[in-house]
Amino acid sequence: MADKHVHTAAMDLIARGKDLGLERRYPEALIALREALQLSPTLVEAWVYLALTHYRLNEYIECLGACDEALKYDAARGMAWNLRGIALASLGRDEEALDAYAHAMRIPQWDLTAAQNASLILCGQGRFDEAQRLGDDLIRGNRLAAAGWIIRSRALRGLKRHEQSHEAALKGVGLAPANAVAWAELGRSLYFLRRFDACLEASQHGVELDPDDPELSSWVGVVLVAVGRPAEALPRMAQAAKDNPADAGLANNVGFALLCLRRFDEALGWIDRALALRPQHRDAAINRAYVLMRLERYDEADASLGTTEATASDQSAFWATKGALHTHRGQYDNALAAIKKATELDQNNASAWGSMAELLIALQDFEKALGVAQHGLELRPHDWDLMDLSAAALRGLGRDTEADEIKGAVQTRLAEQIALLDQDGSSHRWEA
Repeated sequence: MADKHVHTAAMDLIARGKDLGLERRYPEALIALREALQLSPTLVEAWVYLALTHYRLNEYIECLGACDEALKYDAARGMAWNLRGIALASLGRDEEALDAYAHAMRIPQWDLTAAQNASLILCGQGRFDEAQRLGDDLIRGNRLAAAGWIIRSRALRGLKRHEQSHEAALKGVGLAPANAVAWAELGRSLYFLRRFDACLEASQHGVELDPDDPELSSWVGVVLVAVGRPAEALPRMAQAAKDNPADAGLANNVGFALLCLRRFDEALGWIDRALALRPQHRDAAINRAYVLMRLERYDEADASLGTTEATASDQSAFWATKGALHTHRGQYDNALAAIKKATELDQNNASAWGSMAELLIALQDFEKALGVAQHGLELRPHDWDLMDLSAAALRGLGRDTEADEIKGAVQTRLAEQIALLDQDGSSHRWEA
């Protein structure tokens, strides 16, 4: 009878720990879960939720330890294997994370989640063919067909086969119309087809299906930035990042939105936070270099690119930023070589065409610069930097009235967005 009372008390403490976690009162949740384990050290559920709470607190080593304890008592606990993979990935131990996800994929109810997480690592490493094979394997099992099509879409996107990616995403939504991740993937496929309005609609539907998913909310923010509405994007992005302080990608997204608003000091704070969480984050390192360049801290910008060259040299954004940095330093031959590399890797990268326009303006080839900037705007119509470059090229051609109109439109739109951003009167609201 005493054992029954002890077990009941322990389960009550676990329930309290879960509730505290849902309220994001993580230190209190830890106390409740540890008390449960003092009463009953073999309770797997307590170890699993202890691991989850440590993860939420950015305590990855402690998370791993709790996962190992859970798996010691129940080697078939899918949530523990999946959490183990997430913690390992957060520590940059991707191959070990993939092994943990492979275990989870063999366990019903966790196979879908683990496969999705594994595909994110594979795509993040540029192993798109492997990710596609993972998706195809799932498609062959009818029960997981929707997940397979979502993963296949993600992989094809990485391979720049955007029409096929979109077709796969449509199949995923068709098979799982209530799946928020499927709608987000559809949104991403539309983004790379530059169908931004349809992208925003699909992505927002994903958020409606799962309003508590921080990545979905932050992704809608990315889309809002793309359509020239960064001030609307920033609150949802910042909230997602603050609610999930261990997520480097969410912090980088906030930095990117602030970068687009030309609030470079604040952007740098968020990007540095992302890199502190995940030093090998390629996009954050590239964004950091761009911000430092705009702040005229060229040596630091070059060093930031140097930290990621080994893993990002296949990225158009890396070479576009490197080319722009060379232009700012007056190294025009090096700039041209880097920008050509950027456009060869991705002809649809508007930033690469922006870097080329900036170089041509520096070389006073204003006619070509105007054509290149306008091509960039066809790819990304709401890009204020490309609009400014168009104005600079027009001014170089002596077409001052047209230049003034474009420059004025950019300044008006930027002022409106900043006014919307700071309408609460707090100048420090967006600091990391």
